Amino acid sequence: MKGVAVGRSSLKSAAAVGVPLLLLLGQTVLKIHYGLNLADEGFLWYGAQRTLAGEVPIRDFMAYDPGRYYWTALWMWLARDDGIVAMRWSAVIFEAIAVGAASFAVLRQTRSVAVAVLSGATCVLLIGTWHGRYEPSIALLQVVVLARFLEKESDAKCFVAGLQVGLSAFFGRNLALYGLLGLLAVLALQVFWDRRIISWRRLALLGAGGIVGALPLAVMLALTPGFAAAFWSSILRHFELGATNLPLPLPWPWAMQYHRYPWSIRVAMFLYATLHLAFLIVGGGAAAWAILKNPRLVKENSLFTAAGLLSLPYAHYAFSRASMEHLIRAGAPLILALAIVPCSRRRGWRVLPALLLASALAYIRPIDLHGVRVVTKEPSVSPADWLAERNYCQLIMAGTDRLCVEGHLAQTVEGARLLVGHFVRPGESVLVAPFDPGLYPLLGLKAPNWEIFALFPARPEFEMAEIRRIEAARTRLAIVAWWKLDGRPDLHFRATHPITTHYLTTRYELVREEVLPPGFLVFARP
Repeated sequence: MKGVAVGRSSLKSAAAVGVPLLLLLGQTVLKIHYGLNLADEGFLWYGAQRTLAGEVPIRDFMAYDPGRYYWTALWMWLARDDGIVAMRWSAVIFEAIAVGAASFAVLRQTRSVAVAVLSGATCVLLIGTWHGRYEPSIALLQVVVLARFLEKESDAKCFVAGLQVGLSAFFGRNLALYGLLGLLAVLALQVFWDRRIISWRRLALLGAGGIVGALPLAVMLALTPGFAAAFWSSILRHFELGATNLPLPLPWPWAMQYHRYPWSIRVAMFLYATLHLAFLIVGGGAAAWAILKNPRLVKENSLFTAAGLLSLPYAHYAFSRASMEHLIRAGAPLILALAIVPCSRRRGWRVLPALLLASALAYIRPIDLHGVRVVTKEPSVSPADWLAERNYCQLIMAGTDRLCVEGHLAQTVEGARLLVGHFVRPGESVLVAPFDPGLYPLLGLKAPNWEIFALFPARPEFEMAEIRRIEAARTRLAIVAWWKLDGRPDLHFRATHPITTHYLTTRYELVREEVLPPGFLVFARP
C-alpha cells in the first residue's frame, strides 16, 4: 500500500509539473519562428552575441545586468548557434525551471493537481514575450523560496532566502531590491508572530546566503577591468534621470476611454486596468490577512502570502511604465497569488480562481491596452490572431534562422539589408538609432557606439564621446528612426541627442532611396 501511495504521489507531481511545461513547449514550438521585436528583443539578442564574442555587458555595450547575457551566451555556445531562435530557447529553458518549481510548490501546498496545473498554465499564459521571461521567472522563484522560509525556520531556508537576493542582483538590481523587500516583509511577520527580534544566527545565515548569491556579480566587479566603473555609473544614471523608466499614465479602470471601442475591447481594457489595481489590493490584502489571521493558517497558505507580499514591490516595475509588456514582466507574483487565493477549503472551489484567471489572461494577453491605444502584440497568444499572423506574415532571414514577420517589419529588414549592401564596404560600420538595435545581429553588424538603445536624454559630454566612437569605427551609414517615442516631442532623437543629430546632418548626406518604411531617415558618409 505504501508503494501504491508513493506511486500516486509521483504521478501527481509529474502531472502538476509536466502539463504546464508541455503547454510551454507546445507554445514555443508553434511560435518560435514567428514575430520579431527589433527594440527590446533585439537589445537582448545583440548583447548575448557580443557576450559570446567575449565582450562585457554594461562595460562594452549598453545592457541590462549581466546574468541573462551569460545565461543566453552559455546556451548559444552549447548549441553552436548565436541566432535568435537559440536565444529564444535559452529564455524558455529559464522560464521552464521557474514554472516547474512554482507548479510543484502549488501542488505541495494545495494537494490539488488541478490547481497546480492551472496555476502553472496561468504563468505560461502571462509570460509571453521572448525577451521578457527573466523578470517573471525570477519573481516566481523568489515566491517559492520565501514561501518555504515562511513555513518553518531552518538554517538551510535562512541561507537560501538570502541567496535569492544576491543571485537576483546578477540578473537585475531591481529584482534584488524587490526580493529583499519581500524577505524583509516575511521577517517582519515572523517577528510579529514570535514577539522577539531576529537572532544573530539567522541574520548571519541570511547575510551569508546573500554574499554567496552575489559572488558572480562581485567577481565581475573585482576582477573585470572597467566593469565596476561602468556598473556604478549606470546606477548613478538613474538618479540623474530621476526615474528608472520612461513613464506612461497608469490605466486605472475608471480612467480608461471605453466609449471609443466595441464591447469586446472594452472588457479587455477593464480587465487589463483591473490587474494594475490588483497589485495594490492583493499586496495590501495579503499583508493584512497575514497579520490578522492565525499564524498557523497563514503558514498553511505560505505561497499565497509570499506571492501577495512580493506583488507590492513588483508593482513598482509595472507602474514605472504602465504597459502590457511591463505588466507581463512584473505580474508573476500577482498572478500566482490570484490563482491560489484561499477562497475555500473545498478543492472544487479552489480551482475556480485559477480557471477564471487563466480565461481572463487568454482574453487580454494578445492586446496591448493603454489609454486609447489598442495594438495587437507579437507574438500573440490568441489562436485566431496567431493563425492570422501565420497566414499573412512574410519570410525573412535573421542570421541563419528563417522568421515569419509582419509586412512593415519585413520591409524594414530587407530595406536595411539593401542599404548596407549598397553603401557599406568591408571594415566600415553602420549606426542604428535610436530604437532598433535588433538590426545589428540580424544583419551581422557590430555597433559603432556604446548606447545601442538611445531612449533617454544624453549629456553633451556623453554625446561627444559617442561621436568619437562612431568616427573611430569608420561609420559609413546611419539608419535613424525619425519619430517621437510615446508621441512626446521631448523623446524625439533630435531632442534627446541634439549634438549627434547635428553631427549626422552636417557630416553625412541624406539618402533619398525610399527602401525603408516611412519614419526612417538614412544618412551616408560621402
